[in-house]
Amino acid sequence: MARLKPSQFKDKSAQESVRSFKSLTVIDGQPIEKSTSSKLHVLKAGEKSLQRKGFAQSIPGRSTDAEYCAYNILQSIGCSISAEGANYSLLQTETDQEGLDNPDILDQKDFDKIKNEYVTLDEKFDDDDPIFQLDDTIPILKKQQIEAIKSTTTPSVAVIASSVVSYGFSKSKKTTKYFKQ
Repeated sequence: MARLKPSQFKDKSAQESVRSFKSLTVIDGQPIEKSTSSKLHVLKAGEKSLQRKGFAQSIPGRSTDAEYCAYNILQSIGCSISAEGANYSLLQTETDQEGLDNPDILDQKDFDKIKNEYVTLDEKFDDDDPIFQLDDTIPILKKQQIEAIKSTTTPSVAVIASSVVSYGFSKSKKTTKYFKQ
């Protein structure tokens, strides 16, 4: 099959038509612009792969909905998104009042009896121990990445799912049973 190039045409409108056609892709019979839907491409590839293996199902008419694809992928690989806050604890939902004694866990009363005592490093370590050597500083690029991660907002489900699919399709990394080729 021959590939069309805009330079093959002398007419400017024909060149523009070829350019616009090349920027489109068809997903389940609907043309979608590639540049605006790269996540959707990854999600649809992951969803199709999971469907072929029998892990996922698709509802007709929802094929170009990125959020639907993302939830479908995550659900089919056994993941769910929780709306609970970062401080959520299952202890709040615990109804069992029976206590189990564990010698490795201190009760609050026992914990209050423990007193801090001053211990110098010289008492515990030799002079040539690596604990006395300063650690290397974090590279500037790594610091910037850490700050960027801290400042970002919570990503959408589509971003999370497309990252999972991209990681699953990666040839250089180990993957799960869902995305093995």
